[in-house]
Amino acid sequence: MPVDDTVADLRRLKAHRSRERELRDLEERKLLDELHDANRRLRGSPLGARARDKRKRFQLSKDETVREMQIQYERHREMNMAGGGRRDYRRKPELLPRYNPSNDPKVKQLAESHGRNMESFHTKNRDLERQREEIRRRLEGLGRRPIKEDDSMNALFQELKDQEARNQRMLEELRRILASQNIPMPQMPQQEPKTSRYVYPIYYGNSLVAEIIAVRQAYIQNGGNDPDILQQLAQMQAEAQAIDDSLRNRPAIKIKAGKAQPDNSNLFALELENERLQRQLLLLQEQNIQARHRRKDDREDELERDIRRMHQDHLRKMYELQREIERLRHDTVYLRMREQQPSKIIVQQPPPIQAPPPIITPAPVQTKYIEVDRLAPYDYSAGFVIFYDFVLNLDPRIGAVRLIVGLHNNQAKLGEPTILPLVYTEPGARQATAYNAPAVNAVIGAR
Repeated sequence: MPVDDTVADLRRLKAHRSRERELRDLEERKLLDELHDANRRLRGSPLGARARDKRKRFQLSKDETVREMQIQYERHREMNMAGGGRRDYRRKPELLPRYNPSNDPKVKQLAESHGRNMESFHTKNRDLERQREEIRRRLEGLGRRPIKEDDSMNALFQELKDQEARNQRMLEELRRILASQNIPMPQMPQQEPKTSRYVYPIYYGNSLVAEIIAVRQAYIQNGGNDPDILQQLAQMQAEAQAIDDSLRNRPAIKIKAGKAQPDNSNLFALELENERLQRQLLLLQEQNIQARHRRKDDREDELERDIRRMHQDHLRKMYELQREIERLRHDTVYLRMREQQPSKIIVQQPPPIQAPPPIITPAPVQTKYIEVDRLAPYDYSAGFVIFYDFVLNLDPRIGAVRLIVGLHNNQAKLGEPTILPLVYTEPGARQATAYNAPAVNAVIGAR
């Protein structure tokens, strides 16, 4: 039987016995009050205030039913005592009969019953105290008892310990037998620590393809086997080979006296290669930024330095390629201008003359300006003009000018440059003199 159930049963038994004891006490109190009232009536003495104060009241029970009965009895008792106090029994004491409680058999029976009940209560109380002490000792014993583990796990652990002890004894026995027979113990040859040598890439040739091949071979010889890096090196090698082939197979530009044909297909192919190399460069920059956040060893640091050096060479090659593309573009524009044959402007140069004396020129007439109200609404139909720039005092041999607008942050280019339309130059407004040479002007990007 569990300990909790035993404790609960014990508590219920104690509560039941306490309720019965309180009910018996209430019955005894009623009998004792009746005896006191009868004795008081026989003596003819009323119940005074001092007697009411000396009377001991009930100790209320914890049980609701018994407590309600005790309260009702006390109220009824108070009412009787208050009503009986108004009577004066001393007026005619001879009329009241004399009462002797010692001769009443009912009182004797109640006294004997009360004594037996009190003795049984004391006996049961001692038994309950003894049971409580026994339960307390059992609970303390259960609390000090260690928690039992799984028997199967304990058996398995014990078996493993026994097996380990047997193996240890067998090893000691074999070692003792070998030592007694003087059998030399075989010694394992100690391997010398291998010193890792880093293979540096050897560049041969002046082409970008040769440098990429050298870096790839050095990476493989140093133990590199990352498929992403190998694939990237192969892609860079293929692009560099395509650039070298396009530069090698490019025909020379021949300017004839007649009609010239610009190589637009070659120029377009070079522009595509330039854009592809730029995308590859951005990808390498992103990978370099991501690689900075992780931990590298010495070999990876060395490889990163080689890749950075190769990246700088790649930038230099790409810069040269851009310059070549710009040169081809200018040649194409120049050939197209030669085909259009703009009208020649003949400027007759006057003979050199002496510097004329200073001429006092009248003050120019002031032009009337109209004050525009700043708060006036904007007229969308009128339009507006944006002037990018003026190019002044150019060489007279230059017949056309084109402006390229770009955005840079220090040395980094942001976005692609914008090429404005081609404009033709115009002769200068001032006449050529001995002090200033003839020049032409151009208005760039007027809209």
